[in-house]
Amino acid sequence: MLNFFHAPSVLSTREAKREMTKYLYWVGCTTAYFAPQVARATKRLLEIAGIDYTILKDEVCCGFPLLLSGQTDEAKRLAEKNLDTLASLEVDALISPCPGCCRTFKQKYPKLVGELPFKIMHTSQLFEELIRNGAIKPRKLDVKVTYHDPCDLGRHLGVYEAPRNVIRAIPGVEFVEMPRNREDARCCGAGGDLRLTFPEIATTMAATRIRMDAEATGATVIVTACPSCVLTLKDGVDISQLMYETRSMEVLDLSELLLRSVEGGM
Repeated sequence: MLNFFHAPSVLSTREAKREMTKYLYWVGCTTAYFAPQVARATKRLLEIAGIDYTILKDEVCCGFPLLLSGQTDEAKRLAEKNLDTLASLEVDALISPCPGCCRTFKQKYPKLVGELPFKIMHTSQLFEELIRNGAIKPRKLDVKVTYHDPCDLGRHLGVYEAPRNVIRAIPGVEFVEMPRNREDARCCGAGGDLRLTFPEIATTMAATRIRMDAEATGATVIVTACPSCVLTLKDGVDISQLMYETRSMEVLDLSELLLRSVEGGM
């Protein structure tokens, strides 16, 4: 039985220690259980860049799914447990590939249990910095891509340009925006626990995103920056092909696209 409030170990653990470490890499439940390829791609990029980071040995859920379903008391209990663990770490920033986790730590924890003693960064923001300072050097990829804005990363956290800047930094990539993007982007169906509670509605929304928006770009790859969006859009591509005879498109997390570039090819 899956324990959704305790993330499994999908990475070779760097146990958190009390001495100063620059970053805490928070994997997140969805990434760990359902998109481990995103977890591993992120880890590999951190290592390529020579980043000093740590991973919690016993990472538990941030509490976001509980908050979305109205279970505030249980979410607060998890938040208090996490705060006790995180407050003892001397890190500059918590980084995560999951926008839901980032939103929870950045916007929800201050109301539940108090401010965290370090900044919160989505991995797209860190990747943008690492490319700018030369720690990550993308190589040429001949591919046409479009980008899907995750709701939690865009609408809620206001992070729109960092993922796009990472994509544009990859030589050879032809980047085409969907007709509806940024604040106007359609939800893929993964938001608000919808994928868990009403999967048929979520899948329909994902297929609509593919048919109405992604198809028009002519892209062969849909890039996003959220493990939940990756999962849902993959379903959307399959359903849209069956129902509407749309083209086959690959769905990748930003970390996967960047790693392919750094390591040399699609």
